[in-house]
This record gives sequence, C-alpha cells and structure tokens, in this order.
Amino acid sequence: MSTVDTVTPRALLQRWPTLLAVAFAGLCLTDTDGGSEYGIILAVAATGYVTVAALGRPRLIWPVTGVLVAGVIAMRVAGADPLLILTAVTALAVLGGLATGGLRRTPLHLLQAPVALLALALAATALRLSPEAGGALVATALLAHAAWDALLWHRRTVLTRSFTEWCGVYDAVLGTGLLLLITLG
Repeated sequence: MSTVDTVTPRALLQRWPTLLAVAFAGLCLTDTDGGSEYGIILAVAATGYVTVAALGRPRLIWPVTGVLVAGVIAMRVAGADPLLILTAVTALAVLGGLATGGLRRTPLHLLQAPVALLALALAATALRLSPEAGGALVATALLAHAAWDALLWHRRTVLTRSFTEWCGVYDAVLGTGLLLLITLG
C-alpha cells in the first residue's frame, strides 16, 4: 500500500475542521423539527462573517462565532428574539465596515454585506413558514452558503481557512441531511 492510500492520524488531525463539522452536523440532525429552526445558523454566520470582514481580522471568526452563539442562547433564555439583535449587529457591522473601509478591502469583503442581508432575510422567512417548507429553504440556503465558504476557502480571504472548511462542511452536511429528512419524512 502506498502512502497515498494510507490515512494517518496526522492526516486526520489536519482535517480537524471537517471532522468537527461532520460530527456537529450529525448531532444537529438527530434533533430536528422540520429544519426551519436552523435558520438561526444562517443569521449567526451572516453576522459573524460581515463583522469579521468589516474588522479585517480573519482570525477573530472563531471567537466572534462563539460570542454570537452564546448570545443567541442567552437571548432565547431571556425570551428575546435573537434574529432582531443579530440583524441590528449586522447593520452596525455593515455601516462601520463601509465607514472605515474594512468592507472595501476586496470585492469578497464588500460582498459580505449583501450576502449577510440575504442570509438574514432567508432566516426570517424560514421561521415564518411551515417547519418543512422553512426547513427546505434553510437547507437550500445552507448549501449555497457551503459554496460561498468553498470560494472563501479557495481564495484564502475574509476568514481563516479552518473556519471556512468547518462551516462549509457543516453547512453541506446539515443542508443535505435536512433535505433528505424532509424528502423521506
């Protein structure tokens, strides 16, 4: 057997974002109510991506995402609508990024703003549909976001490659899984 055919522990460790994404998406798929509830993932991604793009600090994506997820959990516990807060934070990031030039670094930085607004609109729409219709919309949006992550990963811009790998795989597995559950369910 050649070394190309051998999967080593080191090779697996280098793909830790992929392994983590598959495990997390699989866990999410074990507890779903049609899938529309995962629209909040689109909103968190939108807010995190545009915030980090506006700041011009790709390595902040992991801690920013952690803070956003913790914030969503806290808002839900408090009975607040996290989508409204995430939309406000996104708007502030877009305005700040345009004012400081952070979103004008590259075309992909600038495109974070309309992509974020589209993701927020899709998340809001999905939450207002039936769980299955909302789930199909979220699944489709997740697959589109996986393609967006692949572009950012390939171009090595806006975010770290580890995060775009993780998010792209997570979105692809979760989106595909949701579509399968909706279709087979």
